[in-house]
Amino acid sequence: MRVVPSNRLTGVDEVTIKKFDGDLKENLYKLWNRMSSGSYSPPSVRRVEIEKENGGKRILGVPCVSDLDIRAFFDNLDHKLMMRAVRKHTDCKWILLYVERWLKAPMQTETGELTNINREKGTAQGSVVSPLLSNLFLHYALDLWLSKNYSNNPFERYARRYNSALHK
Repeated sequence: MRVVPSNRLTGVDEVTIKKFDGDLKENLYKLWNRMSSGSYSPPSVRRVEIEKENGGKRILGVPCVSDLDIRAFFDNLDHKLMMRAVRKHTDCKWILLYVERWLKAPMQTETGELTNINREKGTAQGSVVSPLLSNLFLHYALDLWLSKNYSNNPFERYARRYNSALHK
């Protein structure tokens, strides 16, 4: 399997996080200006093929740094806060049990070694459940905060249009 170091992957603009950080204030101002004027449109995503062990290929989409990706979100998702969000929507013991077990499942290396055995944060990127849990988490951590503090500014997240009027 071909492993590409994440610090070498860039979007189509070939701007690294280090380069973006080099003039962070100006870059964020330009991004904010385009978004607040309604002229922001994310650039295309670079397609990268990673070979799988079985001979197939996995397609990765690498966005540009200014695509507003939440840096290392899947790596840092707090389990306690995530479970708190899940409990707001269900008291079903089976759902709670399996979501928590799934979050805490250790990683296994190619040699069979288990890592991250007592995890308290992170979720498996690439799993079908991670985007669902992430959206639930961001609903409380971002959406409601924005609707409370910036109720006159609608925004979009994860291809979902947000309407602050629905959350008042």
